[in-house]
Amino acid sequence: MLERRAFREASAEGSRLSGYAAVFRSASLPLPSPRGEFVETIEPGAFRRSLAASTVWAFYGHDETWPLARTPDTLALREDSRGLAFDLTLPDTTQGRDVRELLAAGVLDGAMSFGFRTKEDRWERRDGVLHRTLLDVDLVEVSIVKEAAYPAATSALRGQRSLATARRRVALLSRVVGGNA
Repeated sequence: MLERRAFREASAEGSRLSGYAAVFRSASLPLPSPRGEFVETIEPGAFRRSLAASTVWAFYGHDETWPLARTPDTLALREDSRGLAFDLTLPDTTQGRDVRELLAAGVLDGAMSFGFRTKEDRWERRDGVLHRTLLDVDLVEVSIVKEAAYPAATSALRGQRSLATARRRVALLSRVVGGNA
């Protein structure tokens, strides 16, 4: 069964999109399963075997009709100490230009997801909450998506992070001082 998880961890500069499709040891939002609702984390090394053995695609919204890149030609994937890092060049296609424009306009906020099949996991109940830890997965694809399943991951367009932060601070300051900022 193909499973998908989403993170907010990407940035774009020109036609380059990079960031993290997964962050290690970062708790997901509660997820549904036949076992009941659970929280998931990913252990370092979970992607290592699969990265060495598989072709992985990059899509928009997990949609195979929106291919953006694939390993090893136009998609680079690697595990580092933080998670599953990626780097791709958006193609000069309708899909590539649309994704670039949606990111630039802030319609998409850089949320990333990945599709996988579980090879090895661990389930346990801690403090009354069911936890799943991914230990080894077959990575199938990474996708830029509109919603993230892992709230600890963040993203922004490169070069616009400080502008977005400044706008939020100005808006907050305006509310605090009654609109006189």
